[in-house]
Amino acid sequence: MSSPLPTGVGGVTQRFATAADVPVLLAKIAVERGCGRMEWSVLDWSEPAIGFYRKLGAPATDEWTVFRLAGPALEGLAGTSGAR
Repeated sequence: MSSPLPTGVGGVTQRFATAADVPVLLAKIAVERGCGRMEWSVLDWSEPAIGFYRKLGAPATDEWTVFRLAGPALEGLAGTSGAR
């Protein structure tokens, strides 16, 4: 089964044999555009995804921590005048 890459990604619509083809195309686009790296997020408990990304040659990084605003905290921040 093939699936289309959304048009918004690299301005390209293409069919793929497997989901593993998608990172290959994205890497080609990144190199063509002079990008120095690709980054993405994965849940720390998703061992199959972590294994897949490691097989691509992507190491996990420890330098960044994800922060998230949602619900009341997001709405509260949006309602501020900028003074904290």
